[in-house]
Amino acid sequence: MPPVDPVPDPEPQPQPLPPHERQLEVNPQKDSLFYDGTIPAEIRDQIFFYSVQEFLKTDEASIWPINTRYTRPGYSSNRKVDISLLLTCRRIYLETCHLPALKREHVFFHGSSTAPQHQSQHTNNFGYDSEVEYFRQLQPWQLALVKEIHLFTQMFWLEHTFVDFCQQDFMRNIERLKLTIRRGDWWWNERNHPLVIAPHRDTVQHHFCVAQMHQDIAVQGRGGVTPFAEGAWGLAFKHLPSLKEVEIEFETSDDKKAELETIVKWAKTWKFPLKDGLVLSTEGLGMTTTSWQSPYCYWSHRCPYCGSHSRNHCNSEGTPNEEKCAERSSLRLSGLGPTCYMYGLRWRVAQAADAPRDEYPEIERLHLQEPPLQQPPPPQVP
Repeated sequence: MPPVDPVPDPEPQPQPLPPHERQLEVNPQKDSLFYDGTIPAEIRDQIFFYSVQEFLKTDEASIWPINTRYTRPGYSSNRKVDISLLLTCRRIYLETCHLPALKREHVFFHGSSTAPQHQSQHTNNFGYDSEVEYFRQLQPWQLALVKEIHLFTQMFWLEHTFVDFCQQDFMRNIERLKLTIRRGDWWWNERNHPLVIAPHRDTVQHHFCVAQMHQDIAVQGRGGVTPFAEGAWGLAFKHLPSLKEVEIEFETSDDKKAELETIVKWAKTWKFPLKDGLVLSTEGLGMTTTSWQSPYCYWSHRCPYCGSHSRNHCNSEGTPNEEKCAERSSLRLSGLGPTCYMYGLRWRVAQAADAPRDEYPEIERLHLQEPPLQQPPPPQVP
């Protein structure tokens, strides 16, 4: 039987031109108030900007359950960008087609129990399937406009996956990266273990990390420098060639506020290495602080004040913790969780020995109006 010639691979088909690059006639729309001189161009740009601003949806199907580990101020329902304006005419489209990808918040949640439903179905505890699926849907010209990304990340994902994540192609144009570490993201938070974070280390052994962290804090407090170990998540930023700013939000409940303040004070001294003798530094930049009343599910399995199991009544009568235990019991009976405190720090690109200049102005964002949420009925507490 004569040999069969292999079937040649099909020739790759050329990608169609993006709509804004196609040579089509554009109606100048001189009868429109936008273009007849009535409305100045600067005002027109602002109108267009606000028209495609991302907003929180208010229909019942879009609102997230309140008693979850991902619902919080500013993140309480699905989001939408209305592109009706872009469909009115070609002239408006050419002026606004870049805004949806550029101005929306590209936000992702890591941890199967700490992600909303539309992302949890893609969630691999040690992967980034949500981001891969999300950015795959964008055209190359749209992906090039994505300059910011926001990650809600559990500590194990930060330590195991973040370095690899920052080396993905969809991260190459990111200029501003925001990380949020929630109260439920810390190692063994459900057991009330001490808070620990180790940007310089590659270990994930919690008890070792606690001792090592306090040793690192002491070293830097004496003016020393803690080197970054190979594989440490603090080295991930050097893989982002366009990076200009990093923001990290640290959150915990009121019983661990003092622990977190120690970590935040230490974090102000972190200098993340980049390439070409550059670092990310907090010098000259401020700190933000916020607090909020968390939902019931934010309680850990044991009382943070007396150590009693959540299913049991606190056994602190006559002790210094009696008042705090009573406050906790009252909140639980009301279906509420602990008060949470969040501290936000920013790092900007600087020479290794220099403080950064304030050359990247803050990007103006609209305050997202949250839909009204109804508190769930109080759970049954024995």
